[in-house]
Amino acid sequence: MVMDLKMMTSMARGVANKENQMLEDGRSEIRMTDEYKTINGFKCRKYIYDHPKYTAEMWVTQDKLPVNASDFTFGMANAMSGSQQSINTSYYSKIKGGVCIQTHLIPKDRHMQESIMTYSEFSAQAPDQMFSTAGYELQEMPSLRDVWNNYKEEK
Repeated sequence: MVMDLKMMTSMARGVANKENQMLEDGRSEIRMTDEYKTINGFKCRKYIYDHPKYTAEMWVTQDKLPVNASDFTFGMANAMSGSQQSINTSYYSKIKGGVCIQTHLIPKDRHMQESIMTYSEFSAQAPDQMFSTAGYELQEMPSLRDVWNNYKEEK
């Protein structure tokens, strides 16, 4: 999908703010465990993220990464929330400033699928092919304003 960056940022910010609020008011919880494993050479500690719609097993490392860990974490926070302050959210304080290397998402309802996401490489620059659309059919995503205007016209 081709999507306006402002719309994507707004959607991501809304989701991140809601998730952070849920942690702050106790509707979701992140618990640190005493379980450890090594993933791609990084010693990771298991955290359990209990959310009303899913449980996530998060494997977090405090090891030194081949890229600046605070830059990586800050970049991920900005990508998820579009906020320059997101590094100070409840989520990041719960994982003690570490970096989540692997997440196993276990849904509690049928609206999601079980998935595992693992970071396997860290680099200061993204490879060009990451942004290539070769081999994909592109579909324009309407702006939220267009969606709202279409909805009003249909009524």
